[in-house]
Amino acid sequence: MQVSFFDKDIAQTQAESRLIEKDIYRDAQSKEDYYQRCKFWIDQHQHLITPVDEVSSPPPSTPEDSSPQIGQTIGPFTKCTHHATGLFSIVYKQIKDDPFKSLAIKVTVPSQTHPPHNPKREARILTAAAHSNIISLLTTHTLSSQFLLVFSFQPFDLDTVLRQGFPLKAMSARNILEGLFSALAHIHSKGIIHRDIKPANILLNTPLGPSFLADFGIAWSPDDLASEPPDQKITDVGTTCYRPPELLFGHKAYGPEIDLWAAGCVVAECVRRGFDGFDEPNVKSREAEWTLFDAGEVGSELALVKSIFETLGTPTDETWPVSNFSTSYETIFVYMNMQPMLTVTSGSQNLSRLEQNVLPRLPTQIMERSPSPSL
Repeated sequence: MQVSFFDKDIAQTQAESRLIEKDIYRDAQSKEDYYQRCKFWIDQHQHLITPVDEVSSPPPSTPEDSSPQIGQTIGPFTKCTHHATGLFSIVYKQIKDDPFKSLAIKVTVPSQTHPPHNPKREARILTAAAHSNIISLLTTHTLSSQFLLVFSFQPFDLDTVLRQGFPLKAMSARNILEGLFSALAHIHSKGIIHRDIKPANILLNTPLGPSFLADFGIAWSPDDLASEPPDQKITDVGTTCYRPPELLFGHKAYGPEIDLWAAGCVVAECVRRGFDGFDEPNVKSREAEWTLFDAGEVGSELALVKSIFETLGTPTDETWPVSNFSTSYETIFVYMNMQPMLTVTSGSQNLSRLEQNVLPRLPTQIMERSPSPSL
């Protein structure tokens, strides 16, 4: 009997995947050949991957009676409808007569999660990091094996605004990004690292803001015993094109700078996408043009490293002294120069509007932060 990838330990699966990718990269004759080989391997092993519909997920509680009602009952919460599914959680929206009072209920099963995911640590960090630009944890509930985190429901997120073509005016971008950096300045002052900054984790009350930093499921805190030792942090954190070089090269003593790298990618994405929206809704093909770095169709770490170096230049011991870059890795990287900023931001008009409307309002503690591997 063949074993599904979901039946293996996640760390083991990730390690095997990296070895497979390195073999493919070594044998590929060109970039196109590399992507073709990756696609061929995935197609050949598709039968080992459990379809999403078959993956076990936290079941909702059974309704107390059979009377007609909308949605499901989860513990004390009635009229709950599915909103989103994560790696180790499912988020439901509790429907209320007053939509401004709707709740988001994050259902987790702690016994089924794997590091760095930890829903109970998430609750503790959210409580310690309360802030006007961080999603408020209203309460928690324990139901048998399930652990529920309850928040106020926010109907939008920055990823939706960027992907669905909402007009993102420079003033709105400024307000949204100001909220993001205010939240980061607050948690970093407490030594907390979010570790998964991306547009989808920036929740919005309206497409114009205000913004709330969310999803602290893999966050790290020096004051929480469930977090790893400071010099042995897990490097498999973050999401594809928002991951900084130190994570890609296994630097375990990273700090809050990894959040700033990802936040910088978010800023660049807003600028590259433009501030006036676009005519066609649900345009997915342009997504790769907006993200600052490109991890390729299969989310390859090697492709991401190449994209970073092509965009910002190959690091040296002078620009990245903490890493001992030139002597620490067996791989020899081709030296590339940094692209002009106007090329990176896709045009002088968007960059000018960013400089005039966004950068002057960012918190001074962010703008004045000392240099780091990510900066």
